[in-house]
Amino acid sequence: MSLFHIRFGAGDGVRPLIDRYASGETSASDDADIRRHLAACPSCAKLLEETLRVRRLVRGAVGSERAPERLRLAIREMIRSA
Repeated sequence: MSLFHIRFGAGDGVRPLIDRYASGETSASDDADIRRHLAACPSCAKLLEETLRVRRLVRGAVGSERAPERLRLAIREMIRSA
């Protein structure tokens, strides 16, 4: 098991990190560690590739659809109160 998997988790535990990385939600120092790991770990690189592919497919399917205003306001309120 690599140090990356020890630090961030292995197996299904790494998926949330890959999701955050794909969304640009990880720190700059974590980004560097993740990129190094992806270059050396085919299974994690494949997971990132699949994650990005699914995101592209979803964006293509929904196009420019927007959430209803009521839902958007409710989500914003939930974020503010968190």
